[in-house]
Amino acid sequence: MTEHNARDSVSVIVAFHNAAATIGSCLDSLLAQASDEVEIVLVDDASTDGGSDLVSRGPNIRLIRQPRGGAYVARNRGVQESRGSLLLFTDADCVAEARWIATVREAMRDPRVQVVLGQRLAPPGATGLGLVFDYEHARDRYVLESFRPELYYGHANNMAIRRSTFERLGPFVVPMRGSDSVLVRRVVDEYGCDAVVYRPDALVTHLELGGLWAYYRKVFTYGRHRRLTRALGSARALSAHDRREVAALAARSGRYGLARRVGLWVVLVGGMLAWSAGSSSAPFTGHSARLAVRRATPAVQSRRDR
Repeated sequence: MTEHNARDSVSVIVAFHNAAATIGSCLDSLLAQASDEVEIVLVDDASTDGGSDLVSRGPNIRLIRQPRGGAYVARNRGVQESRGSLLLFTDADCVAEARWIATVREAMRDPRVQVVLGQRLAPPGATGLGLVFDYEHARDRYVLESFRPELYYGHANNMAIRRSTFERLGPFVVPMRGSDSVLVRRVVDEYGCDAVVYRPDALVTHLELGGLWAYYRKVFTYGRHRRLTRALGSARALSAHDRREVAALAARSGRYGLARRVGLWVVLVGGMLAWSAGSSSAPFTGHSARLAVRRATPAVQSRRDR
């Protein structure tokens, strides 16, 4: 590993498709904390809603358009076109809190750290989703502080990685979901668990999910692609014991009373059913999954090396 430079340059990469409703808020939150050492690379994955027209122009903002390829293809393209030695990823439906970039850079001062994962907050006024986000925060703490490498995963809407590590262990493979977890598992296998750090103070607010039904649809999609990413070395699913421990941690952290504890379990049961339904409908298994990924995943060449 190389010695960390406190003035390492940063590239924030935002892939988006039809995000006109949120791209402005996302970009404003990034510009509020950007500096000369921070570039913002926006990759429009064939939007049709005019989202690109809402993007501000400036010396530290780059807009790239590409044919429809999916979020991971767009993120790989963003890496290719970027210059920073630290790569920060978020989504166009996320708003970064004021010290998000500074907090990630602070965590990266430790040269052992290769990946930083931050906390996602529920959108304001989203009914029922507060319980979900409490659980997900507790799960992030439980897994990413466990030093159990088989459980480690990632989330590319609030994630940072050193460019040198991405170029060695990447790029993102291109199933529809879960490639961020595959990459994090590669980092853990290469460098150990202490190379991946969870920083709950690196905050983004996730605007996409407007209610529990939207959450269940998302869980269904992740379950559907589980077989594909499992074939590539993604994280092991939590056991029933692990899920009970995470739920108890969420309840303790939130000081839940009985009603909220019951509500949490109702929400979680719905999520498990959605996941199971998605997994049962998965179209890829084994060799066919690996072959599909090999055909779809391009190599990443750094823009700095071209």
